[in-house]
Amino acid sequence: MHETLAALELSLGTYHDALHHALAAASAAFEAAAPWWQACVTSWSLGLLARGRALLAGDDAAEDGYRLSIEHVRQCRVTADWPGPISYTASGCAASAAAMAHASSCAPSASTPQEARIAGLAAEGATNHTIAAQLFVSASTVDYHLRKVFRKLGVTSRAQLHQALFLRGP
Repeated sequence: MHETLAALELSLGTYHDALHHALAAASAAFEAAAPWWQACVTSWSLGLLARGRALLAGDDAAEDGYRLSIEHVRQCRVTADWPGPISYTASGCAASAAAMAHASSCAPSASTPQEARIAGLAAEGATNHTIAAQLFVSASTVDYHLRKVFRKLGVTSRAQLHQALFLRGP
């Protein structure tokens, strides 16, 4: 239910409400999966457990959780897809909502909600095709909005977009 509400709030451009629902969904998904990961006691499962905790942790505790996750996963022969493109998992939804909430607060006031959504996803590393699928638009529409955002922010790459939206702050 929270995932549906998060998607609805995202489509309405109410990112903080979307984040609330996405975090609730991510927390429920984590609570359901955590006992299984703990029971396996493998480097991979412990890495997933630490990553899940880090995704749900506050800013002050997240880095330690990610470092622990990396240490566990380094011991595996499995290739991790992290950070990878933004996914439709509950934790991915929470990350997307958080990125979009932050991007909308940092983007120029002349930006539209759609431009802010697309810019936030692109700055987080999502491809045009991934963004298009998530927002139910075409890849060329994503490209069009990104060109407008790039021009407004005076950037020429996704790396610069990431810096403009997330590193400089609001």
